[in-house]
Amino acid sequence: MKNFLSVLKISLYITAGIFVLNFLINPGSSLVWNDLLERLGVHFIFAFVLTAVNAYFNDYASALYSWEKETQKRLWTGVIGSIVLTMIAYALVRWFVQVVLYRVPFEDFLASETVIDYVITLIVTLFISAVVHAFYFYKALQETKVKEQKIIAG
Repeated sequence: MKNFLSVLKISLYITAGIFVLNFLINPGSSLVWNDLLERLGVHFIFAFVLTAVNAYFNDYASALYSWEKETQKRLWTGVIGSIVLTMIAYALVRWFVQVVLYRVPFEDFLASETVIDYVITLIVTLFISAVVHAFYFYKALQETKVKEQKIIAG
């Protein structure tokens, strides 16, 4: 997933999904265009950064450990790395949005940080990481079976 356009496309899908989900959860939200565009932009910043961090880390982990030969190392490296990098990226994006974009003083930003935001992010990361790792593991397993069949057929 090294392709920037792939990361951008996935980020746009995630942004749209979060945007729609936000309206389903908060049906009384304002429909002022400026507010909608601002929220859409903030959702995109989060989606893009988190998608890029995890996509590029996934490529790095796959280069480091093969799914076929070092499955457990690849799995644990991927899961732990995704969690750690996502939490760091999430904190940095929250800081960027609040302090840089909205000009909230840093002390107020720190005072407004809650553990629940990070717990929710952790749960979402674990879920998405599990799905992604299961997908790549299954893909590697299928490739191994195809190689075995070619060897047998040869």
